[in-house]
Amino acid sequence: MKRSPLGVLLPLGLLLACPCPCRSGVEFGYTKIIFSSDNHLVTPVSVNHAPVTWWAIDTGAPRSIIDPELATRLELQAVDQLKANPYDADKGSTFPIVETNDLLIGMFRAGRVACVDRSIKTIRSLRTTIWTGKFEKTGLIGLDLLEKYGALINIRAGKIFFSPTGNLGMSRRGYEQMGFTYVPLVVTGGRLVVNGTISGEKCAFFIDTGMPFTVLAESVRRRANIPFNRAGGLKLPFITGGDIPLNSGTAFDFRFGDYDAKGAILCFGPFSFPPFAGIIGVDFLYYRSALIDIGGRALYLKPSTSGR
Repeated sequence: MKRSPLGVLLPLGLLLACPCPCRSGVEFGYTKIIFSSDNHLVTPVSVNHAPVTWWAIDTGAPRSIIDPELATRLELQAVDQLKANPYDADKGSTFPIVETNDLLIGMFRAGRVACVDRSIKTIRSLRTTIWTGKFEKTGLIGLDLLEKYGALINIRAGKIFFSPTGNLGMSRRGYEQMGFTYVPLVVTGGRLVVNGTISGEKCAFFIDTGMPFTVLAESVRRRANIPFNRAGGLKLPFITGGDIPLNSGTAFDFRFGDYDAKGAILCFGPFSFPPFAGIIGVDFLYYRSALIDIGGRALYLKPSTSGR
């Protein structure tokens, strides 16, 4: 399914709703993120002081990944192994885990980090018009690293803040005074989870910044009786390994806690990913100026800027 980028890309220096540490003296760092083709988020990374390459930001990936080509080039040694989970397209496969001595994400030094040594060929074709230099993609920053350093992701502003203490962001009241609605986040089973309802039915969803748009199970659409249109196909290389056909429709009763997402345009596909009803992608998050405060276990959303 081909979709246009999410509006005009923002200058890297623009910081909207800038989060500030609640307590003085808290050390933190940050990195800039840019949109690549198909609305993926990428950021500059240096491994063991090697030249900078680009890594995708993927809250839907439980573990961070480094491409075998880079791991071999830097002579990284395996320290463990990881078996693909049952919902993985490569289920049953085993991948080595290698350890970096020094991982620099933008301006934040993460230091020694364990990464799954696995091909990221599915994101090598990503392009961007913002960056005119070399755009080599060699890895993926997953939820393990984002959670460890209490990441606060501001997609609209194009920044991620990190803290060694996980102590970032303003108070809930401060964000609410800025017009945000608070939604509780839960980190469980390597997923970033929010609970909500669709047509009155209680559902759990996971937030995936590696997914360009929001996709729910077709069975959810049928139970909610949402009218639909055919919407092409979607490739989920790490889940299904191939294309799945999609429908799209407008949700007229869709909520996350106190946040009313009525009018959201959703996609629906014939997949089963229990216990989740679907995946909340970048489109939904971007249009609602989302702040994903992983350290504070909170999602902050504003009314949609797109009417969808």
